[in-house]
Amino acid sequence: MIRLTNIGLSFGAQLIFKNMSWHLCPEERVGLIGPNGAGKTTLLQILLERQLIDAGTIRRTKNMAAGYLPQDRINLTGKPLLEETLTAFDSVLKLEREIHSLQNEIDAAAKSGKNTAALLDRLGKIQQLFEHADGYRLESEAKKILKGLGFTEDDWQRETSTFSGGWQMRIALAKLLLQRPNLLMLDEPTNHLDVQTTEWLENYLQNYDGAFILVSHDRYFLDRTVKKIVSLERGGLQIYHGNYTRFEQERKKRIEIQWGEYYRQKEEIERIQKFIDRFRYKATKAAQVQSRIKMLEKMPLLESPEAESHVFFHFPPAPASGKLLIATENAEKYFAEKQVFANVSFRCDRCERIAIVGVNGAGKSTLCRILAGIDTEHKGEIFKDNRLKIGYYSQDIADRFSGDTTVLTEAQSHAETISPKQVRNVLGAFLFSGDDVNKPTRILSGGEKSRLALACILFQPVNLLILDEPTNHLDLQSKNVLSEALNSFDGGIILVSHDRYFLDNIVNRVMEISHGDIRQFWGNYTDYMQKKETERTSAAETAVLQSSLTSPKDSGQPDNGRKKTRRQKRLEAEQRNRRFQLCKEHEIRLRKLETEIEKTEREKEILENRLADPATFKRGEGVWQLQVDFHQTTKILQQLYQQWETVAEKIEEINNGL
Repeated sequence: MIRLTNIGLSFGAQLIFKNMSWHLCPEERVGLIGPNGAGKTTLLQILLERQLIDAGTIRRTKNMAAGYLPQDRINLTGKPLLEETLTAFDSVLKLEREIHSLQNEIDAAAKSGKNTAALLDRLGKIQQLFEHADGYRLESEAKKILKGLGFTEDDWQRETSTFSGGWQMRIALAKLLLQRPNLLMLDEPTNHLDVQTTEWLENYLQNYDGAFILVSHDRYFLDRTVKKIVSLERGGLQIYHGNYTRFEQERKKRIEIQWGEYYRQKEEIERIQKFIDRFRYKATKAAQVQSRIKMLEKMPLLESPEAESHVFFHFPPAPASGKLLIATENAEKYFAEKQVFANVSFRCDRCERIAIVGVNGAGKSTLCRILAGIDTEHKGEIFKDNRLKIGYYSQDIADRFSGDTTVLTEAQSHAETISPKQVRNVLGAFLFSGDDVNKPTRILSGGEKSRLALACILFQPVNLLILDEPTNHLDLQSKNVLSEALNSFDGGIILVSHDRYFLDNIVNRVMEISHGDIRQFWGNYTDYMQKKETERTSAAETAVLQSSLTSPKDSGQPDNGRKKTRRQKRLEAEQRNRRFQLCKEHEIRLRKLETEIEKTEREKEILENRLADPATFKRGEGVWQLQVDFHQTTKILQQLYQQWETVAEKIEEINNGL
């Protein structure tokens, strides 16, 4: 489809690409990755012929049709949602308008007695073109994709200007998917999607019949969609076959090999140089010395493997507090007369990591604003520890960076007790090095503003972090380091994110907001999804069993004292057997859980006794590890209790259903 050969591009003194070559084949599924600033978006612009190059050649096949979704800056106005989405088929809609026009002409000609043969012939040809383009299915296909991206039927006639920026990006994505170009280029498509729509897009792309290039920092998304990773490194690119997980494994091996080759060459150069230095002035060795000098001159020097530069930091120790940091009781929130959520009651203790999940618009950000004390227009009680100190990161926090203050002055304004040198060190860890600290904040990119906002939170000690989508615009390496920092933080964390891998590595409880209600699940995000899937399966099984009880022939009508027929007896026996088989597996699991609970309770009791023994603290050694073990055992025990309740509820549902 596209062949790039020896591409070179610089912006001023900054080298972007050097002798870069790449051949993109039809139906390839590519994940384009690299740290922020490596040139991912620039490469897409080159492929679209929107960016001139300094050197090299680009060749494209004649039939290539490319579709592109940028990261942001989509602004749609003037049309209702469905009508705007259908503009993706302007050429087909033009045929439809011509069909209507010809039909009107034919009717008028027939009434006046004129010959309509030519008009009918033209109408037949246009209708054939319209049918070939699936014109009669356009609207249903558009509605299907819009629903997949989270829109409802109530949105069909909403004017596009009334949608937020994130929803406008979804409209643009819907139009692009409807066009089905043979090369699809999506730049951070999941930034504006919730988990449910991200999973829908994954399924859609898995069945896409063209090629696509995805720029994404969501490793789960890449793992489930792409079959090749193109990594931008040092002005060039490296190609790895497989998904992102395979890329990490292969890249680690490749770097190990590169280091081995680099050190072997270095040793060889040192050996040759020693020979040259030793015999440089011996006439009998002159020819051999000259031969080795020429050998060194011709030897292509290997570069050392690139050391990745990414965020590395630790949060300051959390100030002292009680066990309970914050709690809500029957919290309710309304916008005008619309209820966002009701009866929200939960607590966050020190060292807890809670994920808040739900579709866009469910109220996740609103709840974060209430907990942070930003939104005070709500009902219900909020209880806070009197020593509570909150670090709050919102999705729009970066928008405040719009003035002429520099990165350094903005950071210093949040770091009253930290020396200027320490401030610079932290900014360097967040990829603001050298003259970058003197940039006015108004010209920063979205990713740079996000990193600066996170750095500003870092400067002040807190014991509760409330983070609303902190990973937007962070690259994969920065996400990993932020994840490590959050895991070492000794306060509480309340986290909203649509990055499933990020959540999996941090949280130990999931709060789901759905249709104004809230449910809580122990475990990480994968545990939560498994429990949801189990609930769906159990509900489906129960529905099937209940349906079998009310079948048309045996609908549960009274038998008026008559004896049961053989068919009725057989059905009842089948139902009992079905109930037994369904319950059997769950009962085995229940017994295993009870054994695990008893064992864990004994372990917890032993740890409690050791911690209650004054001699433990007199010795001093191992106290910290005992506390860690006690906390971990308590956490495991809570998860086991929750699992036991879930399995017991399933058994009860099956028995009630029968």
